Amino acid sequence: CFLARAPAIHAHAMWVIACGFARHAPSRATVHVPRAIIDKACRAFSGLSGDAGHAPEVEVARLERKVTRLKNFLKRLRWPRVAHFHAFGQLHSLPMSARSDGEEVRSPSKTTLRYLGGLFDRDGCVSVQTDGSGCKLMISQSYMNGEAVLQFLMAFGGNILFSRDGSGIQRPIIQWTICGSAARRAAGILHEGSVTKKPQLGIAAEWLACTVKREHLRATLKYMKAVPPTVMDLRCSWHWLAGFFDAERYIRPPAIQWVVVLEIGQKHDAVLHFICDFLLQENLVTGKTRVYKYARSSSLIVTKDALSRAILQKLLMSGIQVKRQIVELSLQPKSNHARVRTEVSMKSGQQARYSRLDEAGCQRGTRISRLQVSLRKQNARWGTGQVRVQLAQHYLESLKLDHAIQNQLFTLSCLRGDIRSLLRMGAKRVQEGTVQ
Repeated sequence: CFLARAPAIHAHAMWVIACGFARHAPSRATVHVPRAIIDKACRAFSGLSGDAGHAPEVEVARLERKVTRLKNFLKRLRWPRVAHFHAFGQLHSLPMSARSDGEEVRSPSKTTLRYLGGLFDRDGCVSVQTDGSGCKLMISQSYMNGEAVLQFLMAFGGNILFSRDGSGIQRPIIQWTICGSAARRAAGILHEGSVTKKPQLGIAAEWLACTVKREHLRATLKYMKAVPPTVMDLRCSWHWLAGFFDAERYIRPPAIQWVVVLEIGQKHDAVLHFICDFLLQENLVTGKTRVYKYARSSSLIVTKDALSRAILQKLLMSGIQVKRQIVELSLQPKSNHARVRTEVSMKSGQQARYSRLDEAGCQRGTRISRLQVSLRKQNARWGTGQVRVQLAQHYLESLKLDHAIQNQLFTLSCLRGDIRSLLRMGAKRVQEGTVQ
């Protein structure tokens, strides 16, 4: 009763009184404490104020609706047309051809060819020209990460063109493309460095003049894209893996502790097993390194920190380019967890931008995680009927609600900042259904 009648008592004092009451209760007795009393103590201790304003559950729902409305508005904002792209710390004008800057196309070295083969195996595309006279090779990247397309331009020629407008958090896309006899030459060279797209590049390199055979090759190429890729070259290398990882990587910065978690996702798992076998040969695989198969995709995940760092060191020495800054940040000492996590998140993709935790959110998550561990120990020792366990359980629930509210407020702040930034850049709102 004292807890219910003392609204002015300091939060910490209320918690001490509640725990003292629980401590003096019989050790094996099950004492029921009214939910209202427990909620009042938990709200006071955690800082949640349910008296002035909305209840925490209602506030979370209200903020979620605001976030949904702003996300829908952001999706309908189309970026202005970009006239340049970023690569290796410099701005390059669009469109860009092989000799627009006076440089001659030079044949790549064997190590560079393996690296480019890995990039093309993940992000490259082989398609037939509209008139059927030959094939064309393409690779697309964000205009902020144009290192890959620039390397293909310098190695094989072709052009770098604007491909797609940006909308919302999706940045504009640029594309390297090459066709005709130059495409046949490039396909013949890339064929040596490729692992999963050797058959497709072989068709592009030996495109026939016979119209009937062209139709057969077109159908074969279409079939190859629909079925799981066949690993034709069993000689994997770190240079090929550096290119593949550059195009398809995910360095996950956990919120609670700084460990490097690597993840490579693919629609089919054949390539992932190929990479896993290569890491096994290099003694960089343990029981925690495995291929996980989901409903529509598969992922190779490395969760052991020492192995992840060793793999990143190898990739760094093998010439990784597009994600070099992210890899270097991830290899920094663990004492810089908060700063490194923030910088890695900023330089990574935008897909999870509004679900990442800020530094304060990481601290709240750590606090909640520690309390959950403590609560499990209390449950095992005292049982769920003890007063101290009831108080800890409801306090944990109040912390989770406060965590949800603060996360939604941080997401709202990010959304508003992104919308203002796009509007200042000249983005236009388009009707729903017309955004590409």
